[in-house]
This record gives sequence, C-alpha cells and structure tokens, in this order.
Amino acid sequence: MIRGINQDIAEDEVERRVAARLARQQILRRAEPPKLHVILDEGLLHRPVGGPRVMRNQLRFLAEAAEEPNITVQVLPRTVGASPALEGPFSILTLPDPIPDVGYSEGPGRAVYIEDRELVRTYTLRFAILTEHSLSQVDSMNKLAEAAESYG
Repeated sequence: MIRGINQDIAEDEVERRVAARLARQQILRRAEPPKLHVILDEGLLHRPVGGPRVMRNQLRFLAEAAEEPNITVQVLPRTVGASPALEGPFSILTLPDPIPDVGYSEGPGRAVYIEDRELVRTYTLRFAILTEHSLSQVDSMNKLAEAAESYG
C-alpha cells in the first residue's frame, strides 16, 4: 500500500513506515488498551492491494482484531451512496478528562490536528452518521469473512 501511494519511495523508507505501523498496533495490546472504533468503506474490501493472499490475511486479521473488547470494526456498505465518508478519512481522539477531544485528518503531504471545538463537534457528528449507516459489528464481521473468502 505504501508503495502504491508513492511509487518512488526508497525501500528503507517503506520498511521504516511498516515498522512504525506495526509498533503502533502494539498499543492496542497493552494491559489497559485504548478503545478503537473503525469504519471501513466496503469498497476497500474489494480493492486488491498486495495480491489475493495479502488481502485474505489482512481481512482475517481485521476480523480477529475486532474480537477484542476494545476494538469495533464496522463496514459502511456501498449501498449507502453519498455520505460524510466522501470527504476523506478522519479520526476523533478522546483523551482523559479534562483534555477535550481532538480531530485528526490526513491527506497527501499533510496531517492536521483539529482542536477547534466546533470543528471537532462537526467531526463527531460525521462519525455518528457513519456509525448509524454502517453494518452492525456482527454483519460487518460476516462481510469481512465473505470478502476474505473471495480472495481464495
């Protein structure tokens, strides 16, 4: 995926980014892990990145991760059509009180932390809409399993 986004990237930079992502995943395995709620667009399940074996393994990994009590994975079905997801990926970081929630968005060449409370509220409302339109956790896991099987 990293090479697909930036085809001129050096191999050592790819390895560094992969190592960083794997290290960040360990946060979810701590004794008191943070909660993670992810909404995936269904189209991502059918966009082969890395070949069939990689896709099958990644989708199974997501399904296994979602079995953890601190992780929720939902799939936003294609049938929803236009939704707040079309504006691009974003995160809402909820930190311990008294620290207010923070929004986070990234795109080509930029990463932005959003601290303005009204903008964070807008992101929170977008997330609520996406949660409502997404499949339940059970139906999402079925969709992940179905997609994984389609890769052999």
